[in-house]
Amino acid sequence: MATSMKGLLVLALLFFGGGFIGSILLLLFVSAIQKIIWIWIPVIIGYGFFTKICINAWQERNNYIKVNDQGIAVYTPYSQKEFIKWEDISRIRENNIFERLIIADKQNKQIKIEYELENLTKLLNILLKNISHLTEKYSSIKIFRRTAHLHVFFLVALLFVISFMVYGLFSGLYFQSIAFAGFSALIVYVLLIEFIRIEINEESICTVFPLWKKTIEFSEISKITIENIRGSNGKAAQCVLLKLNSGKTIRLNAVKEGTIPLFTSINNMVDQLTMQSSCRDKFGALGFL
Repeated sequence: MATSMKGLLVLALLFFGGGFIGSILLLLFVSAIQKIIWIWIPVIIGYGFFTKICINAWQERNNYIKVNDQGIAVYTPYSQKEFIKWEDISRIRENNIFERLIIADKQNKQIKIEYELENLTKLLNILLKNISHLTEKYSSIKIFRRTAHLHVFFLVALLFVISFMVYGLFSGLYFQSIAFAGFSALIVYVLLIEFIRIEINEESICTVFPLWKKTIEFSEISKITIENIRGSNGKAAQCVLLKLNSGKTIRLNAVKEGTIPLFTSINNMVDQLTMQSSCRDKFGALGFL
């Protein structure tokens, strides 16, 4: 775990742990809180849930990942905790909510890799080189759907904001209603610019949005990479980066099927097209075409 993340973890422990203890003390000693216990209990549970997550993360703060020719392992400062051979890896799953990569074998033995791991991009590329046995499986996936949590979050936020806008209209708070209408329009805009699925065709990638589509020909792509990216909102994610001949970079991430399968599928199609083009050029030069 990066040193900066350990500092943030301390702050999170203080915040959520203090909130958990404080909310219990308020419930015990403040009679007004006891009258709204049906509201306060979920508050305590929420603080407790996030406190437990922070405690687990703190306990694993000094764990580290080690790779060699045989496989990948996670170590505590004292011993090996888990080991999976490369050839035994059966699936790789991304948890974008808790920001971790989960590697599992056929017996469901798991290694969890936090997105805060130092040099995670390098580890991703090592992982890709050692899972060739999954290439055929991942290359057969042609439709990748956006994970639902992002759109669900914005839809819930939209309903929340609209309810305040309607309340303001009926209460005569017209200025506040206009402000909430502006927030609603902004949320709708964000929903419209977030893709809902990616379709990989024979010669192009089609990114589907709620009201429109964007097609990128493979011939327009100059480079394909996979990297661990931290966005402006502070969240980290695995991203497939498509660098176009024009110099523009397109970022694809948070797909249900996983970024590594997406990267593998796109690369497989590009390799096939390159091979076909090479064969045409070769046979054309020999006078067969």
